[in-house]
Order: sequence, then structure tokens, then C-alpha cells
Amino acid sequence: MIRGERPAAAGLPERLRRWRLIDTGVRPAVHNLALSRALGEARAAGEVTNTLRLFTSEPAALIGCAQSVEQELDVAQCRREGVAIERAADNAPARMVDEQQLGWELFALRADLYRRDVAGVTHRLVHTVCDALATLGVEARLRGSQEIEVGGRRIGDIRAGVDGSQVWSQGSVFMDFDAPRAERILRSALGRSIAGRMAGAAGFRMGDRVTSLREQLGSAPAVHVLQRALAAAFARALGVRLLPGELTDSELARYRVALREFSAPDWLALIRRPSSEMPIVAASAQLRGYTLHAGVAYDLRGRRLREAWLNVEPAVLPAHLLRDLEVAIRGVALDALAQSVRRFFAARELDLRGLRPGDVSALVVRAVLHPERVLSG
Repeated sequence: MIRGERPAAAGLPERLRRWRLIDTGVRPAVHNLALSRALGEARAAGEVTNTLRLFTSEPAALIGCAQSVEQELDVAQCRREGVAIERAADNAPARMVDEQQLGWELFALRADLYRRDVAGVTHRLVHTVCDALATLGVEARLRGSQEIEVGGRRIGDIRAGVDGSQVWSQGSVFMDFDAPRAERILRSALGRSIAGRMAGAAGFRMGDRVTSLREQLGSAPAVHVLQRALAAAFARALGVRLLPGELTDSELARYRVALREFSAPDWLALIRRPSSEMPIVAASAQLRGYTLHAGVAYDLRGRRLREAWLNVEPAVLPAHLLRDLEVAIRGVALDALAQSVRRFFAARELDLRGLRPGDVSALVVRAVLHPERVLSG
């Protein structure tokens, strides 16, 4: 719990401090997407109490509601590896899920939480997840608005939102992470496209940007150990009692409707755009005794950086700061890039060893407009 903040349900009657805890086990990813919608609808309708759900998914590549399968994924590779392809209802970026990621989601009424705005809810819940990881011996923190990181590498994620009278939040923690498979599946995982095709390619591996409890602790904890740690941390932070429960008849009915919709071919094909509209490009620049490398997945239609990965000698800028910068410019419009990079450096007291904000933004722009290499698309 955040120092100085009271539990979310402090002062509420005992009946309101009883929340439901559900473990739905391992399911196909599309089933978990349908359950998420069903639980949210049931809570908003007042059919169930505030709920924390824990779950894991069979291997799948998920794209966001506004994304295109062709742009985000190597469809042929998904088929070769038996990885399902699903479209989520949120705007989270494309991602891999499997049994080694413990997912959680929370549905509650805004009136039952001490912090009711999205930023406040995210802040509180990230600290809650970090407290759970600390009990296992891992020190984590929030990076950007959606990533949980350890030593500059992502170990989980979080999303939150407010929908009328309801607050929802979803996230995951990586017990283990198959970085090579993610690189084979996700086009925006630039390591695969860049490997062996430009100087500094080693710095673009997904394994340098993602970690897991297995890597941090030497072995992955059993899923029930992580579940117990998360549930206890949520109960402490929210000031509630989490009581084991089951899905209700109304939730199961809503789930069946949602599953039909999420399983329909028209839903997956909702947005179709060619991969050529999201090229993977790269460029490098010699700068005052060192080389800066940039790899970019660029959204031509939106004129935004879908992803930008950077590499430079650690003596110039440490890897964890490079990762923070990559997150800060993700999704930024190309004409706003220079301002975003300047803002990033201005907010930190850094010994830059000659690296200037303009060096970074100029190289990324050059990679997009005049790439040295078009690696895909």
C-alpha cells in the first residue's frame, strides 16, 4: 500500500468490504476476453459485487481493437506454431499471452474506491502489484502509463479505465517469457527484423527489454504462490476481504454472448490494413565518438511511431533510460517527436556524454523519411 494513503474501502460497512475472488484457471485467450466483458457488464448492472479475477491463457497473439492483424503479426508464423490470433476489445498494443503470464482484472464501483480517477487507480494498483512482487523478492516500478518494469525491463503490464460508475483494471505478471517466440510472432518486436542486418543489432533483442520472475529469482514461482501474493496485496491495499466465489448464471449468460461475438470472423477482420502501411525501418548516426542506432515500426496512415527502439553505448545513456525513452515516444506523432524527446530529457538530470535530444529525434525522423534499411513492409 502507498505510504500515507488509507485503504480504498476504509470506513465502508462490512458488507461493502467483502469482495469476490475468482480463479478461472487456464482457458483459451478468446474465452478470457469474453469473460472480461461479461464480468464488467455484470458489475455495471449491479448483478454481482466488486470482483478480482485471476486467470491464465493458452498461447495466443492478441491485437488491440483498432489494430490490423496483417500489420501487427506474422500470421503464417502463428499458424506454424499453433498460436491463436484474437482481437481484444481494448486499445492495448499487440502482445503475446500464454500459461506463463498470470493475468488479473478488477471490476469495482467508483464509489467504493478511495481514488476514482484513472491515473489515481492505476497509481494505486501498480503499487499493489509491486508490493506483491516485493514479497517474492523482486523490486518493480511503473514505467510510462502501462508497463511494470524491473531494472529497465518489462515484467508485466497494467491498463485501467473508468466507465460511468465503474472502474476496471487489467494487468499481467510474467512468470516466464518466451522472447524468441514473441519476436517471431510480433512484427513490432524489432529484434527479428533487425538481427544480422545492421550494426548494433544485438541491442534490439526483445530479451533486453523484457524479463520474468524466473529470470529475476532463478526459478519461476508456482502459479498459486503468485496468485496468493497478488490477492493478499490487493486485499491490503483496498482494505477488503477477498472471498472465493464462482461465476454467476448472469455472468455465464453474458459470457456466452460475448464468446460468440469475439469468435466471429468478422470481429477478427474488423480492421484490415496491409503490412506495407507499417514498415519496419532503421538508420544509424555517427555522433561525436559513438554510434546511435534506431529501429522504427511506423504507422504510415496515422503518421505515428508504432514502436521505436534505440541502441547506444551504455556509457552514453544507460539501457534503462533508453527503455524509458522508447516508452515515452511510443505512439507519438512524427511532427511531435522532437518536443517529446526534449521533454523527456528536461525532466531528468542526466550526464549525457554529448548526446543531445535533437540527435535522437533527428535520427528517428531520418529512419522514417530516409531509411538506410527497409527491413519489413
